Amino acid sequence: MSNQLHLSRGTKPYHYYFFRCIIPKDLKGILGKSQIRLSLKSSDYCHSKIVANTLYFVAQNIFEELRTGSMKDITLDDVKEILRIEVRKSLLHIHHYQYGTNVFDEDKLNESISKSDKEEERLRDKLQKDYKGTIELIENEVDKILITQELEPNKKNVEYKGLVRRWIELKLMRQDWKRDLLNESGRNDEDFKKEIEEKWRLSLWDNVDDMILPPIIEGDDIPEPTQPYLTQSNSIEVKYNKVESSPSPLFSEVIPKHLDQLRRNKRREQTIKETQQTYEDVIELIGDKPISEYSNIDGRDYRTSIISLPRNRKKIKKYRDFNLHELLKMNVPEEDRLSGDTQTKLISRMTSLWNFLIDEYPEFVNQNVFKKKSVTISTKKAKDKRESFTDEDIQTILRPMEKSTHKHVQGKVLFLAGSIGMTGAAYLTTMAALRSGSGLTITCAPASLNGIYEEKITEGMTIPCEDDELGFFTESNYDTIMKWVDWCDVIAIGPGLGQDDRTSALVKTLVKTIDKPMVIDADGLRPFYNYPELFQEIQSEFVITPHVGELCQLSGISSKLITNDLPGSIDKFMSNFPGVLVAKFAPSLVAWKGQGAVNSTGNPGLATAGTGDVLTGMIASFITQGLSTVDAAKLGIYTHGKAADQLANKISQRGLIASDLLSQLGIVLRDYES
Repeated sequence: MSNQLHLSRGTKPYHYYFFRCIIPKDLKGILGKSQIRLSLKSSDYCHSKIVANTLYFVAQNIFEELRTGSMKDITLDDVKEILRIEVRKSLLHIHHYQYGTNVFDEDKLNESISKSDKEEERLRDKLQKDYKGTIELIENEVDKILITQELEPNKKNVEYKGLVRRWIELKLMRQDWKRDLLNESGRNDEDFKKEIEEKWRLSLWDNVDDMILPPIIEGDDIPEPTQPYLTQSNSIEVKYNKVESSPSPLFSEVIPKHLDQLRRNKRREQTIKETQQTYEDVIELIGDKPISEYSNIDGRDYRTSIISLPRNRKKIKKYRDFNLHELLKMNVPEEDRLSGDTQTKLISRMTSLWNFLIDEYPEFVNQNVFKKKSVTISTKKAKDKRESFTDEDIQTILRPMEKSTHKHVQGKVLFLAGSIGMTGAAYLTTMAALRSGSGLTITCAPASLNGIYEEKITEGMTIPCEDDELGFFTESNYDTIMKWVDWCDVIAIGPGLGQDDRTSALVKTLVKTIDKPMVIDADGLRPFYNYPELFQEIQSEFVITPHVGELCQLSGISSKLITNDLPGSIDKFMSNFPGVLVAKFAPSLVAWKGQGAVNSTGNPGLATAGTGDVLTGMIASFITQGLSTVDAAKLGIYTHGKAADQLANKISQRGLIASDLLSQLGIVLRDYES
């Protein structure tokens, strides 16, 4: 087959090339499509021809493997991912061939890194000691660049100020970029300069020729070179032409499309107006760039900036005549700043927009840069660690069910939940455990409410606890509950228990006595508010699942401080906390023994009554099935959030209620059973 048959060019305005391959007729039923089409993210014909030729032969090998049956349960998305890896490999080989950079000289690398460190230190020192003078020097650099691009500098223009800001960031980022280049591929300082020129579409150094590197591939590490691809490259003359403009649309160009979608989804016009203002503010703060060029640094900078902005800035006289950058320099008093809820709303808007861009422009956007991916947790007990978990991690945690399993093997959960007016909490948490795979459950019930429990919880057992018609638990129920502790594998305490002091006294006594793993939630945390030392008296493994307000009560840290300094707040709380923390934030996170993991699922639809009760039942269930408290917590918040994400696509975020999650859990868990 000729190259032309599996290489096609995109339509205007973006003339990038695509790999195209016809799927054989006998394999269409397996892969579900008639062809494979994959963006090569390049407008250079010679380069794309090399990569497309490689992909064609890889695809043919995959087809043969499918015919022999050695590849089972493979999807079209799996095939595309294999091909994307080959794209990354080919780009690296072409680069090595063109520039001869396969030589690794450790002394030169260390020298280059040390030089870059000193340059960064000098710039930071200048910015601190003479900010205005340093900015003027940087503006001169920017002016020269604009002139070379036949653009007229305008210091009053918002975009110009954004360019200056990004140029400072570029200088400060140089060490990290350079270290990545050196450590991953052995490239030297000249290669670094070339990569900067490609990333910013500029000519900055006279001693660097006009040859442009292949597009930068972000994300996973690029696999090591292999000889066959070098051989292919050696037989073809490779030449790169300078890219005149980015094929990626600007941020400002995609905004109308997203706002139109909001209108189609029947959003209020006021909401759309506020959303548009948020997007305009982002452009003012970060700049209007091609959407492919926004990074996690931009997301971080945005989150950092909004913390310092005033509320109602266009209405309050002392703020309304200033732009956002001027406001950031004013040191706005804390009482005048945006509330934590408003900050969360702004970040949520940007997160939703970027999810939209990932779906609509997958060739340009492959990650949500506005969604915080990780949190730093440090304690005196362990080193700081960073971790986030995704679907691939969950696959390693959740083991398939054994064919010979039975209800006693699947685990037994004892619930202390519910009270008068809150029997629904007992129902939700119990059913969540059963939907998550537990074999047996017993739910303790105030005797006067037991009939309600039995009617609602048809698949689980109930144990009436004498309540003298009070409708809640008291210390007199201690003996009845303890009789069943030996029976269970884990006990979940808290959902809907109520706020009576007699109930809190019961919980306080139980947690000091029980020697089984525990999940403590909601009202079950009340005894710890004024007595945090109680955590140290627990003799077994345990998980707590507070929301922001409950964590404030447990830690003595204000909600504003938690919102503004989440890593520091978690660090302070975990320094003397012996259990596992599941913080129901946006995003949710797990912390344990100096380590932290941030969840990558979930949406605002979970901000409704009862969803936390469901999560408690899920975590308890996963513990009964043999998982550690840490893994159970991770699996719980991930699948809980994933169920909510799937429901949001079906019924909307606003329309989601806690009981919807129960039926969706089975659908989510089904994906991990094969």
